[in-house]
Amino acid sequence: SEILESTDYHWFEKILEDHPVADEKLFRSFVTSDEYKIIQSGLHRGPYFTTRVDLKARAKIINDFDPHLTLVVHFDADKNDAWQTREQDVRAYIPGNVLSTEYSSREQRFATARTLLDLPRWTQSAMLTTTVVKNLTSEIGIPLKTTETDIGGIRIVDGVYGRNLALNRQINRGAVAYVEVLHYNFKSDYIQLANANKRAEINGIKFRYPARLDAIVNGFKNGVLEYVDGVR
Repeated sequence: SEILESTDYHWFEKILEDHPVADEKLFRSFVTSDEYKIIQSGLHRGPYFTTRVDLKARAKIINDFDPHLTLVVHFDADKNDAWQTREQDVRAYIPGNVLSTEYSSREQRFATARTLLDLPRWTQSAMLTTTVVKNLTSEIGIPLKTTETDIGGIRIVDGVYGRNLALNRQINRGAVAYVEVLHYNFKSDYIQLANANKRAEINGIKFRYPARLDAIVNGFKNGVLEYVDGVR
């Protein structure tokens, strides 16, 4: 899969130009290239499976289910190894702001065009995402992100950014809201999420969980209900 997606890259085309005949020289040049060695290296297998194969599998399951709407729920952190007290906001992404580096393969171009040219789906995704982040910020008491730009994204409305994320372009059924709920390494939320102070039982399995999740779930629930009421 990784090699197939590389067919439009310059290094791949250069090898074909240098060896127009499919023979041993072409094969040797290909398998000894630095780029092929990188693809084969164990060092990169984690990113390949996590950010590519795994995401494709998730998108396929969602598309096969043919949902009316999809919620992608993320908890973010500005650092992985320390808590912080500076940055805390609610934000979410819908398709948009395609960067030049995101046109590097036929598959990427097809998925991007299919998503951005489907105006009804884009509009419904914007409506769903807007109601979800509005209700989330109300329930959990964290403000919406309001800057003009985000990492790889541009602001559509407060808390909603256009960004060409893999799942945003690969899911092609129903409205999609890709939500960054909060920064879990923000000191106050880290403490709340670490405190399993509620009890619950599902299918006979008893467990504990942080009460902070109740507010988050209510935000999503109220956002979805408001969206559904608006499109009925």
